[in-house]
Amino acid sequence: MGRFYALGPFVGRAMRAMGRSVTRRWLAPIRAARAELGLPPDGDPLFETQFSPRGTLALFSPLLGQPQPDWPPNVTVTGFAFYDRQQPEIPPPVGLEEFLDSGDPPIVFALGSAAVFVAGDFYRESIEAARLLGRRALLLIGDENVSPIPRPLPPGVGVFAYAPYSQVFPRAAANVHQGGIGTAAAAMRSARPMLVVPFSHDQPDNARRAAAALDILLSGLACLAKAGEIGQLVREEDGAEAAVRVIDAELTA
Repeated sequence: MGRFYALGPFVGRAMRAMGRSVTRRWLAPIRAARAELGLPPDGDPLFETQFSPRGTLALFSPLLGQPQPDWPPNVTVTGFAFYDRQQPEIPPPVGLEEFLDSGDPPIVFALGSAAVFVAGDFYRESIEAARLLGRRALLLIGDENVSPIPRPLPPGVGVFAYAPYSQVFPRAAANVHQGGIGTAAAAMRSARPMLVVPFSHDQPDNARRAAAALDILLSGLACLAKAGEIGQLVREEDGAEAAVRVIDAELTA
């Protein structure tokens, strides 16, 4: 969508109108729940009523964005709230630790929880990029029936359906991902360089805030140092706890 930015605000208004039309059916369960509770429809919860006069929680790091003049009133930037299904009772994917231990840190390629279903040639091109750089690669592909991988795999390439980002991102030479806010949060916390290949929604904006070229990321000491600095700051954030404090203060006021 970046090519349309130069056309001016009317493009944004047109896209907003189209978004309202496309997403209206998504909101049927919300409208049904409000009706069951005896509440009025109260506009479009995606486009009109998502900001409360009593407060709005921005569940991302202040490293990504500070409050702006056009933000709604009473916004609290809480920091990231992390969740990646890392449960002690669930063992890691078979072969993952062995792959990570068997050589240099790999480049990790991942597409989050949505773009992974429309990966196209992303993983095929990722394998080729790693080959050209002479690097190992770890691919998190979801369902291989959806994201087929060329076989046989080249040497130094590991393919897994899923692994907690907190387990693999810190052990990467660099992390390449789609730029979803949860994935970006995990990548920032990992203290490793990252490259964002945006797909949709907020991802192009997230991409513009990240590094621009994978070979520079892998060879530049400045990038490694900055990634370490960001990782330390993000690891000190607890967005969920900050959000709870804001909600509790509002309820007990």
